[in-house]
Amino acid sequence: MSTVVLDTKSITTDAFAGLSSSGVTYTTSTVTWINVASTNATFRIVEASATSDEIIVAAGATGSYTATTLAHGTAHTFTLERYEVDTWIQQTSSTSGLDYVESTTFSSTMSLATGSSSSNVTFSDPGLTGSEYSLKHYVTGSTDVSTSSVETNTHASTISGLEQGVSYTVELYVTEGGADYLLDTSAFTTSAAAAMVLTGPFASYVQLDWSASTDGQGSNYRITNRVDSVDEVLVSSSTATEATIQDLTPGNSYTFVLQREELDATWSDQSEISTTALTTSLSIASVASKTIEVSWSNLYAGAEFELFYNGTANGKTTDLTSILRDLSPSTAYELELVIYELGEVVGLTTLGLTTNDSFLQGSNVAIIVGIIIAIVAAIIGMKMM
Repeated sequence: MSTVVLDTKSITTDAFAGLSSSGVTYTTSTVTWINVASTNATFRIVEASATSDEIIVAAGATGSYTATTLAHGTAHTFTLERYEVDTWIQQTSSTSGLDYVESTTFSSTMSLATGSSSSNVTFSDPGLTGSEYSLKHYVTGSTDVSTSSVETNTHASTISGLEQGVSYTVELYVTEGGADYLLDTSAFTTSAAAAMVLTGPFASYVQLDWSASTDGQGSNYRITNRVDSVDEVLVSSSTATEATIQDLTPGNSYTFVLQREELDATWSDQSEISTTALTTSLSIASVASKTIEVSWSNLYAGAEFELFYNGTANGKTTDLTSILRDLSPSTAYELELVIYELGEVVGLTTLGLTTNDSFLQGSNVAIIVGIIIAIVAAIIGMKMM
C-alpha cells in the first residue's frame, strides 16, 4: 500500500506573547503584552487563584491588565495565557524568559517625633505621582477619630492640639481608585508636662529647675511671667532645664510659666508657679535727738542687710536691728533698707523721719506727729518770707 501526498504547506507557529510589568502602586499592579499573532487573539491573566476575564487583543496590538485592591508591600505572580483552539496555553515573560512576571506593590512606614502636645509624622516616599494621603489619629481605645491632611511634596504632617502624657494611635492611609487603604499604624505617647521645682523666692530672684521631668529629647523651653493672660518672656528659648529669674521687684507677685516649643513651632504650657518676691518694712524702735533704733523682719536664713541714712551706709549685717548714732537733733532723715543678693544691691523699703528728743519718745505715733509738725512749720516759714 502506498501513500499519496495530496498537498503540502509550511506553517510557522506564533511566538509566545511576552508578558511584562508596566507599573505598580500601593494596591495595583499592571502587566502588558503584545499580541504577536496575525489575527485577533484571546488572553487572560492568572494571579494566584484569581483569573481575569477574557481579553481580546487585535493583531500586533498591546494588551493590558491591572490587578486592583492588592495588599500593599506584597509580591504577586502573574502568568499570561492564550486561548488556542480549545485550551488555554501559558505564555512567557518577555524580560526573563520565565513563565510568569513577579511584581511587588509599594509600602510606606511612618516615623514619629513626639512632643507634649504635638507629633510630627513622616513616611517613606515610593516616588508615586498623584497619590493622596491622609492621617487619622485618636486616643488609643477611643472611637473619636480626627483626620489630618498630609503635604504630598514632603510626605510629612504635624498633628497639633494633643493632650500631654496621653497614648495615641495614628494611621496612614492612601487613596487609590476612590477608596482609602491603610498603609501603616503606629502608637505614641505624648510627653507628660515638665514640672518646675522652685528654690526661693528671694527678694530679687528665684531659681527654677525642671530637669527631673523632661523627656530627654532636647526640646526648647522658655519661662514667661503671665499677667492677665499676657506672657512676658523672661528666659528665651533654650534646651537648658534650669533657670535663675533675676531683677524681680521685692513684694511683687509673679506667675512663672514653663513652656515647651512644640513640633509645630507653637509654645505649650508645661507647668506654672505663682509666688511673691520677699520684702520687709522698717520698724522704729526708738527715736532720740542723736540716735535712732530701727528693726525689720528676716527674709531667709543668712540674708545680709544694710541700712542707709541720707545715703550714708551703716554697715552690712545679718542682724535684724540697727542703731544709728551721732545724728543731728531736729534733722530729717531718710532711711533705706537694702539686701545683698547675687552680688547686687536690692532696695527693700524706705522711711522718712525727724530727730527731736524734746517730743519724740520712740513711739510710732510720735514719729508720725513729728513728721507732720516739721512739714507744717516749713509751710508757715515759706509764707512769712
